[in-house]
Amino acid sequence: MNIIINYYDNKNYNSHRYISFNARPLADNQLISKKYNITVGEFKKVFLDKTSSLRQKSKQINVAVTTLRNWAKRLGLESESDVNKAKNITKERFDEVYHLDIPEKEKYEMLGVTHKTYYKKLINLGYIAKRTAKKKENSAISRQAFEQVFFDSSLTEQEKHKKLKMDVHAYLNKAREFGLLTDKIENKERIASITKEEFDRIFFDKLLGIRHKLKMLGMDHSTFIKYAQKYGYKTKMQLRLEYLKSITKEQFDNLFYDKRLNQQEKQERLQIDSRLFRLFAVKFVHANEIADNMTITVQEFDKVFFDESLSTKEKIKKLNIRKDDYYYLIAKFGYKTERQKQSQYIYQISKEKFLEVADDIALSEDEKCKKLKISQKTFTKLAKKYGYKSERIKQIEHIKTLTKDEYDEIFFEDSLGEKEKHKRLEISPNTFRNKAKDYGYTTKTQKNIKKVADITKDEFDSVYKDNNLSGEEKCRKLNISMSTYQRLIVIFGYKK
Repeated sequence: MNIIINYYDNKNYNSHRYISFNARPLADNQLISKKYNITVGEFKKVFLDKTSSLRQKSKQINVAVTTLRNWAKRLGLESESDVNKAKNITKERFDEVYHLDIPEKEKYEMLGVTHKTYYKKLINLGYIAKRTAKKKENSAISRQAFEQVFFDSSLTEQEKHKKLKMDVHAYLNKAREFGLLTDKIENKERIASITKEEFDRIFFDKLLGIRHKLKMLGMDHSTFIKYAQKYGYKTKMQLRLEYLKSITKEQFDNLFYDKRLNQQEKQERLQIDSRLFRLFAVKFVHANEIADNMTITVQEFDKVFFDESLSTKEKIKKLNIRKDDYYYLIAKFGYKTERQKQSQYIYQISKEKFLEVADDIALSEDEKCKKLKISQKTFTKLAKKYGYKSERIKQIEHIKTLTKDEYDEIFFEDSLGEKEKHKRLEISPNTFRNKAKDYGYTTKTQKNIKKVADITKDEFDSVYKDNNLSGEEKCRKLNISMSTYQRLIVIFGYKK
């Protein structure tokens, strides 16, 4: 048996020498390692198993693959490599496993090889792997067959993918190949045509929020930040992050150990909230000191905690502590929050008790929730669990069954307002907008936003400087509301 003894001298640090002598072999009852508490016999049984791979063997013993190999060398055992295993697998055995209706991961685990050797064996035996077969299927789809599904407005995007048996990336690549992604190309061209003056006008408008700015420019958040960086501007979020990064340990320590200030005053000085203050304390290793400084006794806490007239926010204010510290004290004194009690109560609701209340026709869904003392979300979850169709589930089913013709009849009826359209279709405003997006329509609110964005300064000046017109008449002439009219006054620099 060869044993390697490492030694170090001043000249050569990596030198080693081999000393060969007859060492006593280990018995099957002896431990191969005291740390892992595994005998030699147990190790041999696992290691010499030909059906499993080295990784599977290492998982069985809870040991790394390298230690598994080192132990095998120590005992003079040799393992079959994946290449030798693949050679020994017959074509008949491979056919049996290949044609089984199980995932590919289980197939190569059954054969006792890695996924790489499995795919190599597929190629050697003349099979085609699933990925390459899928690529061939996608490339075989003709332009006419793809266009029939692509321009079918009755189908949603997900239904189109399912019909063509493609994932999202393959579907988009095929659309690019045939040059059908015109909307995205037009949108890119329109964004590229936006001048610096137009971008500045919307970017520096303090009355507009980030969402409204994105809608007016027709950009997503990432492109908006790219354009801001291009012109050398910084968003509020970027400036905020830069400030937080600039806070040093010395600055934080000076305020943290200042006994004249309470925690709220410290937060105000640093311009951060309680959550960020806690995170900085963890970062600069002061988290334990915050918890230890609380001198609230059990009796003081009990008076406030068991007072049913107070809400959780009022309890926290009365104790003059943070929200995290409040929950820390609850766990410390061995109490349970209302949320924990509620979750325990929901878990105890049986199927019979739920269906008794749910099947009561005289009660509405809100009354059912009150009777069971649960929220509407938990009611729908329990309904799914126990196979009961609630109003929300029925609403989802109604949206799925809603056809394009039914939607078009009400959508293109000009006599109705948007709220009346929602009522007629029995859907919410969000689903109404989402359906319009899927069918490629624009709602009245979206049209109004575009109209406001298209108003130039010259058009606005001609109406604004006309003293003969009142404020309402000016709004009618521009076809906008009074609130948008006042915003445009600030945007075009007439009032601050």
